[in-house]
Amino acid sequence: MIINSILYYMIFVPSILIYGIGMQKLTFQPTVEHLLLTCCKLLLCTVIASGLSYLVTVYILAPLTLVSLMPITCLLMYLIFSLLSSLAFFKFETKSVLEVAFPIIFISVNESTSLVQCLVVDFSMCVFFAIIMLVFCALIKRLKSTHPIKEFNTGSVIFISIAILIIAFYGANISWLTMLK
Repeated sequence: MIINSILYYMIFVPSILIYGIGMQKLTFQPTVEHLLLTCCKLLLCTVIASGLSYLVTVYILAPLTLVSLMPITCLLMYLIFSLLSSLAFFKFETKSVLEVAFPIIFISVNESTSLVQCLVVDFSMCVFFAIIMLVFCALIKRLKSTHPIKEFNTGSVIFISIAILIIAFYGANISWLTMLK
């Protein structure tokens, strides 16, 4: 079941989640060091925030029948740990990835039935985000080195490439995932 969750949340779910959410801010800063620091901060903050949000939801909000407050809990946990990580790593400038982090935390808490599954879903989506950002970094560097025609806007070419990658992910036959249960 863990392998099924990893494959599903690492490959098929995040492509819709990440397309257009926070990409414009991150894709036009194409240094690998910047992207790696951003992804490390995202992974650290979301894993801790989703774990604590899951525990608060299950052990505090659910017995009080206040589960509808779970998104606010996820947001508050992320903001707290994002602030703490920014204070700890103040030397490194990393962009805020709230547009990507909040949906990752929300989906991992909402879709999981145990703490382990919550952390696996969160980790899988963050790893996919890191991989896809490195692919876009390579794409941007390739576009800059080829000197495209002036009529082409670099941003539109990047987003068309994102759409092609999403079609490639969803074009695969995933019916075999149901047999893993």
